[in-house]
Amino acid sequence: FYVWCAAISNTIRASDPTRPVISGFGTGGIVSGMANALEVGEYCDIHTVHPYDFVRMKDPIHTMRNVLNPAFRARLKEDISGVPTFIQECGSIGYLSCSYESEAAFYRAAVLSCFAEGCHGFMWWCAFDQGSHTFPPYNWNNIGSQYGFFKEDRSEKPITDENRYVRQLIDAVPEGLPRAVRDACILLSRECDAESKIHRAAYLLLKEAGMDATFSYALNPIPDSELYLLPCPSGNKSITKTRWNELLAKVGNGSHLLLTLSSGMFREIPEVFGVRIDSRYDRPHKSEMILDSGLCLPFDSEFVYEIEATSARVLARDRNGIPVLFENDYGKGKTYLCTLPLEKHAAERPGVFFEEDAPRYDTVYRTVAEGLCRRKISRIDARRVTVSEHPVNENERYIFVMNYARQVQSAILSLESGWQIRVVFGDSYRDGTVTLRGNDGILLKATRTAKE
Repeated sequence: FYVWCAAISNTIRASDPTRPVISGFGTGGIVSGMANALEVGEYCDIHTVHPYDFVRMKDPIHTMRNVLNPAFRARLKEDISGVPTFIQECGSIGYLSCSYESEAAFYRAAVLSCFAEGCHGFMWWCAFDQGSHTFPPYNWNNIGSQYGFFKEDRSEKPITDENRYVRQLIDAVPEGLPRAVRDACILLSRECDAESKIHRAAYLLLKEAGMDATFSYALNPIPDSELYLLPCPSGNKSITKTRWNELLAKVGNGSHLLLTLSSGMFREIPEVFGVRIDSRYDRPHKSEMILDSGLCLPFDSEFVYEIEATSARVLARDRNGIPVLFENDYGKGKTYLCTLPLEKHAAERPGVFFEEDAPRYDTVYRTVAEGLCRRKISRIDARRVTVSEHPVNENERYIFVMNYARQVQSAILSLESGWQIRVVFGDSYRDGTVTLRGNDGILLKATRTAKE
């Protein structure tokens, strides 16, 4: 496969070097198998994703987990491949999982999110319903062919109005949004192709915690970041010793590192995280994390750890008083160890990213980010209302606010002193308060009026 793709791309370049080679491999892996992102980055100029995720949805289509899936897939593949990546194909796959109205809400929120994430493009499958066709390939499957913006009689579905709405936002920023501020780096282990749902959960939890992510393969050179996450790595070779030492050097210079444990084996846990593990054994069980604030987060856990702190500080315990979250000083930075599978649990538990009373698992990320230098000038005070910032220069930046709830939400947007806001797109900002309908966003521009 690799040789074939290299031959095709080299032939195209030899024949016509003016046009980019686009992969079209929308479902390949990250680092293994056919059309994986690492190899696509070698032989193509542009990569694509086809983020269908509707066979076994844990949440309604127009809620956070599903809405952000296209942006997550594109950002992940672009960061790993190193080439621009866009959504070449996405759709609802008919009306077993949604209605015309919830499909339109999903589309609006997904495209707005992809625009803010810098995903380059979003193509819906497809223009017109094709369910009455009786010839191949339309009569080969039983999941339907009612995928269009329009019905077969050319009448519009609600999604077409949302497409016009999104077009207005794109036209309001013809130069596009600058790359968003990235607060954290999610490191993908060697076994990352088996951990995609875990990486998505980490990406979503960071969003809920007011942060935005970049991705890096743990066998590549470790990029600079203020916060590193190694979420639930599996296998026995998550990261090489060379890259591990690079990562620890970054932490020693002032970054924070969170390692959440699952089925993987890992070296130097006592030395790096300031703990002593008496025993670790496989026993699926119900557990919880009780933080010093009294917040209790329920967990499904795979392993029991008989563990105690040596140099580390205990930030949370289970109901039996066993420590489950540790903080340790490491040079100028800090390391954090979580013995409960935070991201794996969030990935597998339905409702975590849409139920109003779902546990606040993002609190763990907020905790490990405390003390880091903030690179953002804004904060928002409502759950599932997120903010991304896109600096134009040191005195100007776009602020994109997105409501991932299905219902209307109002939130206070607070800014550092010395900045003022004007509305670029949307009409729901009044005196510091943003009021957004479900699955909708607003684009603001902040200008520094005086340096503090």
